[in-house]
Amino acid sequence: KECDWSSDVCSSDLPAAERWSSQQQRGVEIAMALHDEAMYLDRAGLADESLRSLSSPDALKRMRILGQIAGAKVEATVADVAPLARDENLLVRRLALAALGKLGAPEAVPILESALSDPANCVRCAAALGLRDVNRPQTTARLLAAVRRWGNHPLSEIAVSTLSRIQPAPRDELAAAALESDNPMVRTVAMRSLAPLATSDLVPTFVRGLNDSDRFVRFSSAVALGNVRNCPEAVEALIVATRHEDPVVSDRAATSLGLLCQRQAEQANPLRAKILIALKNLFAQFGDDCPRDDAEWGYRPVGNALLKLGTQGEDTLRHFMEQTTDRRLADRAWRSLYIRQDNGTFSQVTEPENESAIEHHPLE
Repeated sequence: KECDWSSDVCSSDLPAAERWSSQQQRGVEIAMALHDEAMYLDRAGLADESLRSLSSPDALKRMRILGQIAGAKVEATVADVAPLARDENLLVRRLALAALGKLGAPEAVPILESALSDPANCVRCAAALGLRDVNRPQTTARLLAAVRRWGNHPLSEIAVSTLSRIQPAPRDELAAAALESDNPMVRTVAMRSLAPLATSDLVPTFVRGLNDSDRFVRFSSAVALGNVRNCPEAVEALIVATRHEDPVVSDRAATSLGLLCQRQAEQANPLRAKILIALKNLFAQFGDDCPRDDAEWGYRPVGNALLKLGTQGEDTLRHFMEQTTDRRLADRAWRSLYIRQDNGTFSQVTEPENESAIEHHPLE
């Protein structure tokens, strides 16, 4: 089994799942990816330790007991664990911060926030991860300051996950950072953190973000607009964004619209006709002599969005496939209909399905 370190969720749709049994019967070996240090220590067959090991000179013993505390297998207090947040061994520090987060005590929060300034980036990331479990209103500013100071991808990814879980949700503070910070990574992190918190009052923030100077902020704004419930203004903004000069924004706007229609979102249903026209016009740009920067791949998210509209979207793609004046457009429509590849899914095609797809190719 493989685990997603950022969500603590193991996926059963990976090598150990039943769908892969035929491969296993042919002798294909399964690779197991472990979640973090605590999981590795737990699976390594090491003996259990007691709280006395927190002061052991053996770093491995300190790691093992901290992993047990993080896994709720041994009871401890913040006072027991806090000294190890400054341990000379960075793996011990990481495990101590994980344990502090899982303890969930308010007095652990200042220790975790302080560790956002640790010399080692992996320790700073562990601190940001620990703050998902226990935090305070001031944590938002501390995390954004850390993103601004250190400006790296791992920390920013964890900051997004943590900021969206802080309670009460720091929506106003994040909205201000998303629009006003002079640091593009801070604006991106703030906008992405707002996406799961999206409500109609934030639509003006997201619309402004569509024209930010930074592409990641623009993309994140298009994602966030797709999360706003019961707000026709958000849908209208996405329809307009399908004509955005940045192809990354127009393609993501298409994806957001497709997802809204797939979920049969209340705000999208009255606007389905306009959505269909917008997506049709966008897909039509991927034909012969397409000048777009995404000419090789942009048809895929737009085609997938059309498919999420059901029969109407499929009919639109079939029309593009059957027309005879634009060979490239016909091929792109055929690929969307017969060789389906959507985000986050495996593409499996049987030999008969493959033969059928080839038979329908408009250029054959």
